[in-house]
Amino acid sequence: MVWSPDEDLPVALYELRALLEEARSYGKSRAAWEQNRARPYDSSPRDLDALQPVLRGELPLVVTADRAADIEALLRFAQEERLRLVILGGAEAWRVAEALAAAKVPVILDPLDYGPSSFTSREARPDNAALLHAAGVEVMISSRQLHNARVLGQNAGNAVREGLPHDAAITALTATPARVFGLTDVGVITPGSRANLVLWSGDPLELSTTVKGLWIGGEAIPLVSRQTLLRDRYLQTPAPMPTPSL
Repeated sequence: MVWSPDEDLPVALYELRALLEEARSYGKSRAAWEQNRARPYDSSPRDLDALQPVLRGELPLVVTADRAADIEALLRFAQEERLRLVILGGAEAWRVAEALAAAKVPVILDPLDYGPSSFTSREARPDNAALLHAAGVEVMISSRQLHNARVLGQNAGNAVREGLPHDAAITALTATPARVFGLTDVGVITPGSRANLVLWSGDPLELSTTVKGLWIGGEAIPLVSRQTLLRDRYLQTPAPMPTPSL
């Protein structure tokens, strides 16, 4: 579950603690609530249901935070509430890398957060991923925008340029997200794993690299799409128009 505070973190944590208390109560007395024998909750049942795997430790709670002080507060909060935590954003995470590593809290970051874009990320720096990895923090790469998922390789390539080892960048895109979010059969190439594979023409983090083959569930997927059909159509020079006769 993802929690994105819209206000000051102390207020947000107060509200989050109240939400977690409701979720624990709901998990223990769901049958009574369904029979209208329990007090009404401020939160929707769907939100309280979504939090049950988080309370059981099966899924992490993903919290958006950039400022180092906010990340430290979240680490204390997660310890008190006995939650698995993942930091999303983490522009200043490099400042508290040792604390993140000790708490085994991963960070989802965008390597293109080059500098201060707000008062909560005044000390953002481009080698954030490299510094976190060197400290032993598990790093995941994100574009922070669903419609820009296609640029993940480019983002990871920028992290490599700033010092993140190439293998660590590939892992940040594949094995680490799968493991952190409990997907045991994807993200790695091992016997028994799902056969979702991509064959690249070269380094997948290079902009000039193209996909040469794709398999999903072990089945070869055609690489023909509307875009490739349009490309092939307009690669051919059209025949010259006949000269009209007078």
